[in-house]
Formats: sequence, C-alpha cells, structure tokens
Amino acid sequence: MGMLWRTSLATIVLAGCTVTPARDAAHAAWRYADALNSRDYDTMIALTDPEVLKRTENGAELRPVLKQVLEGEVHVREEIRSISPGFSDANGMHYFVSTSRDARRSDGAGVIVNSYYIVTSRDLGKTWTIVDISCVDERWIKAIAPGWTGYPPAPAQSITQYSVDHKLIRRDGNAP
Repeated sequence: MGMLWRTSLATIVLAGCTVTPARDAAHAAWRYADALNSRDYDTMIALTDPEVLKRTENGAELRPVLKQVLEGEVHVREEIRSISPGFSDANGMHYFVSTSRDARRSDGAGVIVNSYYIVTSRDLGKTWTIVDISCVDERWIKAIAPGWTGYPPAPAQSITQYSVDHKLIRRDGNAP
C-alpha cells in the first residue's frame, strides 16, 4: 500500500468520515424502518432530517402525526427494498432508499405505498438523516439536495389498494 493512500485513509478515519457511505446510509434507513415498525417515535424523530423538523416545530408536530398514522386499527409494516447510487452536492452526501409500506386494516383491506426515503449526511458520513414523506417529489429533493441533477433518478412511486375477504384470514392474521 502506497504512503499517499495510507495517509489519505488515516486522514479519513481520524476525521470520522465514512469509507462506506452506502452501507452507513442503508443502516440509517434500516434503523428508521425498524423504529417505524416498532412505533419508536423518539428514534424516528431523532433520525428525521432537519428540513422536515423545521417544518414541524422541531418535531413537536411530527409525533402526533406519526401516532395518527401508525396507531389504531391499521397495522403498518415498512420494508427497505434498495438503495440508489450516491450523489453529493454542497449540502452533503445523499441516497434514495426505496421502501414499501403496507398499511392493513383488521378486515384485510389495505394499501401498499412504494416510495423512498432521502438519506443524507451533512458531516461526511458521521451521521445520517431521513426524509420520509409518503409522496416525496422533486421540490423535496431540491430542498434537501439543491445540487441534484436528476441522476440518479428518483425511484418510482406507486399506491396500490387491496382488500381481502376477512373470512379467508385466520385469527392470527395469516391466510390459511
């Protein structure tokens, strides 16, 4: 290993920068999805991007919204599907992380929202934040990453409603 390469690696490590930003961004997205699935609102808010928090009184307005969406008759389950190539601008490093959110009522009817998070680090990978809004659009992307050029393209989004005859579902919620 050349001296310059070792010096560069040592500088990155000592500065606290990540050498595996995609892995670290994906890990933050998994933490957020796990918090959503377990209704851990404190972790969700702690991982939420400051641009979202600014619009929700630093998260004070966010907690009631999360409770309204995630509690009650509806069972919500979030899954991470994939991560985009990274992109960066003057604000930081960014990734799109594709998600699938299944919100099912007790009668079996529900909706699947295929969307994505914008996962961002503004400190060279030391910390990562999440923008999770069901219908992220180009305005949000530009608010978080004003230097985004359209590459990588934002993942496709879709909403699918479904219903299942409740007579076909066992008491444990599974199909026979």
